Amino acid sequence: MNHNINKIDSLLEAYWQAETTLADEAALREYFQSGQVAEQHKAYTGLFAHFTDQRMLTTDLDVEQVLASISAPTKRSLLSIFSVRKYTMGIAAALTLMLSVVTVMNTQMETSSNRLVLDEAAETEEAMRVTKQALALLSNKINTSSQKVNNGFAKVKSASIIK
Repeated sequence: MNHNINKIDSLLEAYWQAETTLADEAALREYFQSGQVAEQHKAYTGLFAHFTDQRMLTTDLDVEQVLASISAPTKRSLLSIFSVRKYTMGIAAALTLMLSVVTVMNTQMETSSNRLVLDEAAETEEAMRVTKQALALLSNKINTSSQKVNNGFAKVKSASIIK
């Protein structure tokens, strides 16, 4: 019995890692349907019973008719989706730029209020450094977003849905 429990434990571990074969999954289903489930495995009984119940379900729908009724997205709707994304990215970039400017301004105000004697050259260099950092961060975020959109668009373009 203990050997059987160890085998079921290893099968469950492989199942959760998506490393089981169909025969392993059939052995798990058989174990959970047998009614002789170990106490530590009782929590999974409902899950495997659900899988068994779902296998018994049938439908009288005509699959070809359902597929024919689903309309493929038109090029216009895809273009409008991408234009919305473009506007959204522009708004996000503007908000990020404004946030960067506010952050730089707050940093400048804090440093100027903490110093009694301000060196204009040092303050200009500090503002330039902070601005460069903020713009570098903004550039990095925009490039990352652009790459994600381009990758997503390439996936959509390569999908067989759009022709």
